[in-house]
Amino acid sequence: MVNLGSIPPEVLALALALALAIALIHAVALAAGRRLRRRRMRLRMKRAVAGEARAPALLAEYGYTVVGAQVVVEHAVRVDDREVRVELRADYLADKHGARYVVEVKTGALAPRIETRATRRQLLEYRIAFDVAGVVLVDAESGRVHEVTFPALGRFAHPTSSGWRVMAVAVVLVAALVGAAVVTRAGATGVENACSAWRVRCTQNEPSRRWPNLRSFIRDAPSFAACSLGSEGGDSKHLPRWGQRRGSGDSVK
Repeated sequence: MVNLGSIPPEVLALALALALAIALIHAVALAAGRRLRRRRMRLRMKRAVAGEARAPALLAEYGYTVVGAQVVVEHAVRVDDREVRVELRADYLADKHGARYVVEVKTGALAPRIETRATRRQLLEYRIAFDVAGVVLVDAESGRVHEVTFPALGRFAHPTSSGWRVMAVAVVLVAALVGAAVVTRAGATGVENACSAWRVRCTQNEPSRRWPNLRSFIRDAPSFAACSLGSEGGDSKHLPRWGQRRGSGDSVK
């Protein structure tokens, strides 16, 4: 143990004063650090607000029309058997050439760069959560507007209209084969019954003479094909056409 009595009083007083000085300097540094962080945060917020205010004009220069600001959307995330609802707020929604985009406005040196991890992850989540055609990143301070795409998402996209057209063609081919089989097995009487059913359907039950949807087309395709293949001359005047409505002046070829 140290015998304090053996230490000169002047040395003890100097050590105590040094300890107090270190504690005071540390407290001042902490207070200054907090004040500096608050000031930097206020500056960032001010720059962000100014950037968001400038964004609509920048978007207009690039051909976008703003249709919503501070747009909130919820999307579901499943964790095992539990569903978690997540709320997102986008700076803007904008339209261009009939397509809608979610817009994120960034300021500063790093935030507007797609190489920045936080920005990239944010835009990817926006692309998934918002029912839009794409994502737009606005660098408000440099005046640049970028459309950001994620090609990997195409692997998980829903079937497009062209995909449905291919499916419809495949259904027609299968229906033709089924219709040929019906003609072969049913003979003239069976074909005439099929065509009679079409006449009743087209003139009474469905005066619009059209298939209302793909399900109806798939349901009726075999009989349609049988009547088309088995009717002499095709008897096409009794066959409905996809999407055609009959008006007072319509003529069916």
